[in-house]
Amino acid sequence: MKTIITLFVSCFFLLHVHAQPYQLSLLKDINPGSNSSGPMGFVEMNGIRYFSAYTANEGRELWRTDGTAAGTYIVKDINTGPDYGYTFSYPIMFNNKIYFAATTAANGTELWSSDGTAAGTQMVADINPGSAGSDFFSITIYNNKLYFVAFTAAEGSE
Repeated sequence: MKTIITLFVSCFFLLHVHAQPYQLSLLKDINPGSNSSGPMGFVEMNGIRYFSAYTANEGRELWRTDGTAAGTYIVKDINTGPDYGYTFSYPIMFNNKIYFAATTAANGTELWSSDGTAAGTQMVADINPGSAGSDFFSITIYNNKLYFVAFTAAEGSE
């Protein structure tokens, strides 16, 4: 019984001493005057957080933040205009690049990568040529290689 009481008091003391009040505040209104930007799919690369967010003008695209308002901005409008470029996939960081699914009218949904710059954000390959896309999904890293599932007319989903 003495051990249980000591454990309880120790836990209470540690929680009380190390608990710090957090104050939440808006970092940046990405989609001002409209609904939420719905940020999701956060991944960290070199101290910068990358994520997808929605705006009325660009649709859902790749964004970045360094934790400041000035350092929070769209990386690239992949599918220009309000159509979604960045699909609802979760990105993965591999070899200093972020890999994710993105859609364009010309190529459909394909595998894209970004080094964190607009110029360095590009389609990796047009796996299923044409506007149908490969419906790329389910990305993972195994044995220092990147694996994913994609569709082609010839092979189906592989």
